Amino acid sequence: MENSEILDSIAELKKGSRLSLGMLVLGICFLTGSVYYSATRLRPLEEEIQAKREEIAQLEARKAELLHFAAAAENAARPAAPSTQESEGWIYLGRVSSSGAWAPQSDRVASQKNPGLVRSGSRITTKEQASLVGSLDTPPNNASSANDIDSTTQYFVRPGTELKVLEVRDQPSVGSGKLIWAKVLVKSDYLLKLAQ
Repeated sequence: MENSEILDSIAELKKGSRLSLGMLVLGICFLTGSVYYSATRLRPLEEEIQAKREEIAQLEARKAELLHFAAAAENAARPAAPSTQESEGWIYLGRVSSSGAWAPQSDRVASQKNPGLVRSGSRITTKEQASLVGSLDTPPNNASSANDIDSTTQYFVRPGTELKVLEVRDQPSVGSGKLIWAKVLVKSDYLLKLAQ
């Protein structure tokens, strides 16, 4: 093979290498752009999914409250508690995620920012009319104290009422979360009654 042919072959190889390198750089640029575009499009979707999860948790909590009221209505044969100056019942505080954070906290009650700090003796305040549930059992069991609220009446605690927590209880929720309830004693002046 003559020198001129060797030089021509080398020139062709260089030209092919440059072309391949150019295509590679162009491909990397295109891939980077695609990844960036996908990431910016996925972020709003993730935020929307999180918002929907919180809505589902709120609906689940409301469903739990309604189930308690329905069970109480079915148990109308239970004798009404005698009239007292104070009524004992449960208020829904919010849902806690598996990581131990509110997800979300009830918009009707102001309590501790850290769910772990809500315990017997702590204080909560109603921000709106908050449902007071007589029993967390479904259906309610027949064991009751003199201060238990009447199961045939729906009770609401007036907004702005400060309450002392007597007991805290949780119930299973979707996604390894828990629904948190606080047992409280409410003076009759701060209760609104809705007969069923």
